[in-house]
Amino acid sequence: MALTGPLRGASRIALDTSLFIYLVERHPTCFPKVEPVFRELDAGTVKGIASVLTLLEVLMRPIEVGAIALANEFRDVVSAAPNLDLVVVDTNISELAAKIRAAHRFRTPDAIHLATAVHANADAFVTNDTRLASFTDLRVVTLDMLP
Repeated sequence: MALTGPLRGASRIALDTSLFIYLVERHPTCFPKVEPVFRELDAGTVKGIASVLTLLEVLMRPIEVGAIALANEFRDVVSAAPNLDLVVVDTNISELAAKIRAAHRFRTPDAIHLATAVHANADAFVTNDTRLASFTDLRVVTLDMLP
């Protein structure tokens, strides 16, 4: 089954950190939106892209509260997911993120995620942050847009 709606035709999808959180924690409202995306990644019908920053963001809270099993689950989902490229933030991505941040006033992590997506030639960036929809250099798909 291929992705539908605003992700139809996308073969390289960049994922914001929140999608991993919704998947692992089975968020009651958001899980049904993100699960089909991860199902397609697992099946290999699309390629996923995420910044290595995602690992920092998903691990911080479980480590802070001593939830080692949850931290390990997040680590596995982000680091070992099939068909997911975890992209290291290099100087090119950092410079592009600075330009994005300067032009749009996004927070630094958001600018890094978007820069990573652009640098990796993603067809779309999926997020739950509606503020990022104003970024027009890439198709930004918010969860409320998904079927």
